[in-house]
Amino acid sequence: MNIIIFGPPGIGKGSVSGLLKDKYRVPHISTGNIFRESSDKRIRHYLEKGLLVPDEDVMRVVEKRLKEKDCQNGFILDGFPRTLEQAGFLEEKGVKISIVLNLLGDTDVIVARLSGRLICPKCGAIYHIRNIKPKKKGICDKCGTELVHRKDDQPDVVRNRIDVYRKQTKVLIEYYRKRNLLVDIQADGQLSDVVNNITAVIEDKV
Repeated sequence: MNIIIFGPPGIGKGSVSGLLKDKYRVPHISTGNIFRESSDKRIRHYLEKGLLVPDEDVMRVVEKRLKEKDCQNGFILDGFPRTLEQAGFLEEKGVKISIVLNLLGDTDVIVARLSGRLICPKCGAIYHIRNIKPKKKGICDKCGTELVHRKDDQPDVVRNRIDVYRKQTKVLIEYYRKRNLLVDIQADGQLSDVVNNITAVIEDKV
């Protein structure tokens, strides 16, 4: 089962994908996570400005990842494709997509969610200044590392990231909708409800 999951930054693609990964036993491939862990100055520049990484860099990473053994029975692509060129890349490689999940949510809700997010730079644990507070202020519960507020989670950068995402993926979303692969999912509610709705759609459509 080859799944693409769309949605603006902060909508919860990572959380949803993590649960779907466990349920269907396929890898969750997040280009965002791959790039955030990169030390490449060129890539860091784009992320910190809230801009998308150029197609050639993204496709290079995705092509390498899809060749790994754990992708033989399917995958969940999170953050790719984001342009028609990237979608064409998948077709050229003979990658057949089973379903495209388009997660929807209110911009103000997303900004509030991301602007309060704290992340552990060592183990990757995620907290929130209001919703998921660490036991000790500013310190990771799991490994004791000082938490950080990413530059690309600042409110103005978040809004820019959302605007860039919507402008650049509008045509792509219609591309998959016309192919009867895309399903809209309201995703700013409880995670369990969102995943239950997605599971029902997948089992009905795929």
